[in-house]
Amino acid sequence: MLANDYRAIYTWPQTTKNQAELIALNGRYSVTDHWTVQSNLYYRRFDQQHVDGNAAEVERCSGVANNPLFNTLCLENDEFPQPRPPAAAFQILNQNGQPIPCPPGGGNTCATTPWGTVDRTIHQGANDRRLVAGTQ
Repeated sequence: MLANDYRAIYTWPQTTKNQAELIALNGRYSVTDHWTVQSNLYYRRFDQQHVDGNAAEVERCSGVANNPLFNTLCLENDEFPQPRPPAAAFQILNQNGQPIPCPPGGGNTCATTPWGTVDRTIHQGANDRRLVAGTQ
């Protein structure tokens, strides 16, 4: 990999942060010589944050000069089920709402620009349970 282009996209960064918590309480109380009450209570929580860098599946929207999408960046729509939305729905815009230029490369690619994405996912979950039982 060292001999390859340092601008090439690999799966970096790739980090995962997990945090888990568990609190449990168990109790038993003898009401009489013949009756006891038992209880279990627990709380569990799990949080996960994941960051993953990947190669982007993008292409040139159009190579036709009179098309409004000419030489702009789009998500690949090859795998999108038919009927597909219009090509403009796949166009990628910058933070100002403007199309991102895509100078033509080989085929339907964007010159030598190594496009990539950084995907972030967050999962948070918590649950608790209570059980009280009496026995004789």
